[in-house]
Amino acid sequence: MGSPKCPNLNRVLQRLVLFSMFLPLVMVSVAAIGIVGLRGEQAIKKELRQRAQSMAWMVEQHLEQATNSMDAVARVAQTAPSQLQAVMQGIWAACGCFDTLSLLDSSGRIKSLVPFDPGSHGRDMSNHPYFKQNKNKNLTISRPFISNHTGKSTVYLVRKLSQGGFVVGELNLEALQNKITAKKHAMDQGSVFLMDQSGTLLAHAGPSPAGQKTNRESPKLYPGEDSSETTLVYEYGPKSVLGSAVRVEQTDWVAVVQIPMFTALSSFIWALALTLPVALGIWPVLSWNLRKQLNQRIVAPLVALNRGAGALANADFDRSRAMASMPAAFSELTALSNSFQRMTDALEVRQSALQESEKGYRTLFEGLPVSLFRSTPAGQFLYVNPALVRMMGFPDQETLIKTNSKNIYPNPVEREQWRSLAERDGIVRDFEVQMQRFDGTIISVWLTCRTVWDSEGQVLFYEGNFEDVTERKKLEAQVRQSQKMEAIGQLAGGVAHDFNNMLNVIIGYAELTLMDLDDDNPMCGRIKGIHKAGMRSMELTRQLLIFARKQIINPKAIDLNTTLQGMLSLLERLIGENIDLLWIPGVDLWPVKMDPSQVDQILVNLCVNARDAVNGPGKITIETQNIEFDAGYCTEHEGFIPGRYVMLAVSDNGCGMDKQTMDKIFEPFYTTKGQGQGTGMGLSTVYGIVKQNTGFINVYSEQGHGTTFKIYLRRHDAAGIDDIMETRPVVPLLTGDDTILLVEDESTALEMTQTMLEKFGYTVFASSSPVEAMHIAEKNSDKIKLLITDVVMPEMTGRDLADNLTARYPKLKCLFMSGYTSNVIVHQGVLDDDVNFIQKPFSSRELATRVREALNS
Repeated sequence: MGSPKCPNLNRVLQRLVLFSMFLPLVMVSVAAIGIVGLRGEQAIKKELRQRAQSMAWMVEQHLEQATNSMDAVARVAQTAPSQLQAVMQGIWAACGCFDTLSLLDSSGRIKSLVPFDPGSHGRDMSNHPYFKQNKNKNLTISRPFISNHTGKSTVYLVRKLSQGGFVVGELNLEALQNKITAKKHAMDQGSVFLMDQSGTLLAHAGPSPAGQKTNRESPKLYPGEDSSETTLVYEYGPKSVLGSAVRVEQTDWVAVVQIPMFTALSSFIWALALTLPVALGIWPVLSWNLRKQLNQRIVAPLVALNRGAGALANADFDRSRAMASMPAAFSELTALSNSFQRMTDALEVRQSALQESEKGYRTLFEGLPVSLFRSTPAGQFLYVNPALVRMMGFPDQETLIKTNSKNIYPNPVEREQWRSLAERDGIVRDFEVQMQRFDGTIISVWLTCRTVWDSEGQVLFYEGNFEDVTERKKLEAQVRQSQKMEAIGQLAGGVAHDFNNMLNVIIGYAELTLMDLDDDNPMCGRIKGIHKAGMRSMELTRQLLIFARKQIINPKAIDLNTTLQGMLSLLERLIGENIDLLWIPGVDLWPVKMDPSQVDQILVNLCVNARDAVNGPGKITIETQNIEFDAGYCTEHEGFIPGRYVMLAVSDNGCGMDKQTMDKIFEPFYTTKGQGQGTGMGLSTVYGIVKQNTGFINVYSEQGHGTTFKIYLRRHDAAGIDDIMETRPVVPLLTGDDTILLVEDESTALEMTQTMLEKFGYTVFASSSPVEAMHIAEKNSDKIKLLITDVVMPEMTGRDLADNLTARYPKLKCLFMSGYTSNVIVHQGVLDDDVNFIQKPFSSRELATRVREALNS
């Protein structure tokens, strides 16, 4: 729905200016007209009131003259009745305003009349309405009437005498009429008249007004009891007039002056006629000028601000700032412009910060090695980062976004499971699923995501990350296998050590017994059987020690090709005539450092297993090769370690192995052969030798296609190859008469070894405690030539004991003995060059030889 159309500011201001200028001008004009009219009206009212007051005063003077004349007649009538007629005649003639003067008795009959009229003498006047109504008053004025004598408008003035009777004057209003007419002539327009309370005209500037009624509205002019004058507008005939009425004293008469309303409003009309054209003439000029000023001072700055806002919306901050910097005439617009510029500056800073933040977040999103995504409940990807594209093997982000995420789950149930958890709990962590890469390979992935809802509780999308744990799971399996093998090795080493001590006693006593028996003694056969079993058990424990990497070795720098070449004839006899032995030596093979006897053990065990796997005619291949692995190769290939190696591979075309068998082949005593056909120690021995020499071994096998064992031994960088062809000559049993200090914590082994040494002619000080041995050495230091000590003992190690004694007695020689390796005298199973050592269990000949070698060293 679009925005409502807004009016143009310029047009709005134009209309506002026109209206705002018109209204004040009209108001000023009306006010001026009103003031002029009001003042004109007030002046006219004042003038009318003054004229009415003047006319009322004139009537009052006229009435006062007549009243004074009647008062004179009344005095004469009361004081000099005989002169009354003459006085009345004189007053009538002098005053000139009376048509008649008469004297009435108390009953209302005429007693005297001027001018004299015989027919009126004695007439009864008491029946006249005005006489009946006003006979109790001192002075009464009658209603106007037309005189019978003159035919003029007339009124009676009646004065009551104190002695009874009345003086009556028939007052002719013609003189008053003439004076009113003169007043009228002084006015340009309007009329003047005299009327009584009932609205009857007494005098008018027209012919014969007596007895005529004024307009019906005229009585409104009659002042109230509390006022002597009034001025108002009323209808007079067909016209509206403005009239002013003033009460005549001592009468119910009023003097009225009135003019037409048009005349009264003439000043107002003239003011209106002059003011409106002037105002209408000024209005466009002022409006145009005000519009120009408003356009220049308001519209133009606002338009500039609007353009600046448009530029600001387009992030054109320089143009926005330029638009906002246009000068404004008003402080409010200046403040608005300043605020706009500050807003522009602030927005520029914020946009810059926002761009940096967006760039940082985009860089983080695009460059983060974690696979990030956002997808809808329908499975549509909304956002994916390059890490996810790489993990899934897609060519680009667009291709992955167009792919519905449902299609990358080999098992769609897994997606529904994590969706249910995410919608229930809001978040799901490390949920393992299987996903299919672009090339079709299946990988194991940990999913962590959260659910985002809208305001109505509907799911908008899921967002989170995938972590490829395929390699991790393989490494975990390797670690578990390694830990299992290490645990088995620890167990095997411990068992072999303890068992070696027992075998040492068994073999030693068997040999001592055989020395004491003649060859024809029936017990010799039995003792030899015991000795043979002990020697076989000794070989088994040595294999356990090899697997546990606790066998003492004496490594040398050797050429593996030369060593293997010398074993080929032995191996051919070992595997039999039905199997061909193929030897493929590598060219310019790098040297390796290891005990040559261990090479023999590796080849013998692998070839024996290959022979058993072929089980008939077949082929066994032995080859060597120089191999170098970099970090990238090792990352992509499980089990490989970067470095330079010499590879020894033994392959056969036998029956092969399944995965379950391959997972257990290096475990001690594990065998797939029948009962009595193998000990299960062959491959565990190979595994122990390779690990002890810091190498690694990989197995490749398929059922029905044979097996290949590849052993990788680290290249030895030191120059030269050790001569390993020397053989030790067989010497007769060596004896001596030297004094030996023997230290062994195992009592049976101590006793047996002491007996052997004494058989050889040596003097022996035996001790089961290192501390005791130190006391013995202190007492016999001049006698003891050789220290024979076990390596591992409770109180202190054999090496510590030797160091203590040799520090005191530098000429003392030492021979160490142990059932397994110890870092006390060896490092990683490799014997130090200057250490004399004999491995348990040992024979009497081996002991005699090692003792003599130590004494002669």
